[in-house]
Amino acid sequence: MSSRCSATHFWLFPTFVHQQREGLQERAWPLLDQVQADQPPPCLVRLTHFAEIDGIYRVRALPPVLLLSHLHLWSQEAVAQRFAYRVPELYVLPLRVWRAAQVHQVPDTAYYQGCRSWVDLEQALPHRGGHPGVAGRGAGGLATVNWICSSSRPRWPDAAAQLAFLTHPP
Repeated sequence: MSSRCSATHFWLFPTFVHQQREGLQERAWPLLDQVQADQPPPCLVRLTHFAEIDGIYRVRALPPVLLLSHLHLWSQEAVAQRFAYRVPELYVLPLRVWRAAQVHQVPDTAYYQGCRSWVDLEQALPHRGGHPGVAGRGAGGLATVNWICSSSRPRWPDAAAQLAFLTHPP
């Protein structure tokens, strides 16, 4: 594990830049339809979920990353493209996702726009009192990510795992 992330708790900032159906697994298409239907006006950003990072793994081989497909919604093709972008590697961040007790709407400023992995909010927002956002999932997901990403030998994931987020370094 490494620690290149600037925060361990953060709001999931919704953007509509990279959300194309062809980059998602088919099981995610209804979720994309729902997100697009619930999209706020262009001048607002609606913050509904925040996350806590349970680890950071730098993965330099594509097969272990592909074994995590049951933990995220990207298509195999999208994962392979992102893996090959610039440097052949991805960072895997297992997250605990929380539904906020209160939805926050903030103005969508030029600072927030564009293609960036991380932005600092212009004002801090409370995130206490949320509810788990991935029902029925537990430490099994973190154990699966640890098992796959920490080993030099190929291993197979269990079926009861929680969400993992794949990204290039922040």
